[in-house]
Amino acid sequence: MFNLYEIEPTHNDDAALAELGRFLTAGFGAPVDSPFASIDVLRWKHFDPIPASDAPRSYVARKNGVVVGHLGLARGAFFGPELPPEGVETLHMIDWLGSKNAPGVGASLLLRTHRGIPTQYGLGGSRDGRGVGGAFGYTLVGEVPVYQRILRPTRWLRNRDSGLTWPGRAARTARDIATLLTHRPQKPSRRLDLVRVETFDDRDADAFKSLTTASIVNDRRAEALNHFLRHPRGWIHGYRLGTPDGSIRGSALISLVERRDGARVGKLLDWAFEVGDIALEHAAVDALTHRLADLRADVVTAFASTSRQAQVLCLAGFTTLHPLEFRLRDKGGLLPRDLPFHLTALDADYAALE
Repeated sequence: MFNLYEIEPTHNDDAALAELGRFLTAGFGAPVDSPFASIDVLRWKHFDPIPASDAPRSYVARKNGVVVGHLGLARGAFFGPELPPEGVETLHMIDWLGSKNAPGVGASLLLRTHRGIPTQYGLGGSRDGRGVGGAFGYTLVGEVPVYQRILRPTRWLRNRDSGLTWPGRAARTARDIATLLTHRPQKPSRRLDLVRVETFDDRDADAFKSLTTASIVNDRRAEALNHFLRHPRGWIHGYRLGTPDGSIRGSALISLVERRDGARVGKLLDWAFEVGDIALEHAAVDALTHRLADLRADVVTAFASTSRQAQVLCLAGFTTLHPLEFRLRDKGGLLPRDLPFHLTALDADYAALE
C-alpha cells in the first residue's frame, strides 16, 4: 500500500504552493481564501529559515501526478536538565491531510518524515490523526489545558454570523457575564513593562535558560522566536518583559485574529519568564492581556502545561476551556519523564496561531 504514492518535498514556487493551498482548503472544507493555505503563509510555514534544521518541512504525496496527501513539519529541539547543550531534535506535524480515495497515504507520509529525527510529538490534532499516531508509537504523556479570559461578553449580541439564534446569543452573553463575575482577575502586586520588539536577540536568552533548569522546553532561542515575528500577515507581535529598573525578565508573543464570524480572538502564544517569581509573571500575563484588550480582543486564550503556568493564568482571571492531548514518540528514551514539559500555543499546530 505504501509504494502507491510518489512522495517528495514541496517545491518553493508559486504554482506548487497554490496547488497545495487548493488541496488543503478542499480537504479541510475551508474557504478558498483561507489565510492558512495562502501562498505567502505556506511559504513562511515551510520555507522561512529556522535554527533547528535546513531539511524539508513540507512533503506532498502524488498519485498519477495528482496531489493526494500532504504533511508539514514544524521542526525544533527540546532543551532541559540532563539533555545535551544542543538539545534533542524534535518535530510535530502540521497541515496533515490525505485524500479519502488514497488509502494509507497519511501513514506513508508519516513513515517518510520520521526518518533521522529522534523524537516527535503531537499536541491536540484530529481524532484520525491521533489514531494514526498511536499506531506509530506516539504515547499519551498528559493533557494540556487551554485557558480563556473573556473581555467583552457582549460579543455574542453583535455576532450575527455565529450561527446562533437571538435567544442562543443572549444565553451565551449571560453565561459569559456570569463567568466574569465569578472569576475576577486579581490585581498584580508587581509592575512590569512591555516593550514591543521587531526581533529578539541575546538579551532575551536568560528567561529561556531559566526555564530549562526545571522543565523540558522546545526551542525558544531568539532565532526561533524571530521566525514567528516574520509571519507575512503581521499578526504576531513580540515583546520584552522588563521591570521598572530596566532589567529584562522575559519575552512574549501575542496575536490577534478576527474570525469569519466577527469574533476577535487574542492569543497569548508564548511567554518565557524567569522561574521563581509568580507575582512578576502574573504581572506579565496581566499586562499582555491588557495589551490585547487595547487591540479590541473579545477573548484571550492561552495554554498551560505546568502548574506554574496554570496558577499565573488563574490569578489573571482565566478559566479552563478544554484540554489537548500531548503525545510523544521517543523510541530512544532520550527525554526524561520525571520533569514537566513547558508547552504553549507555539508548540501546537500552526492553527493555534490563526
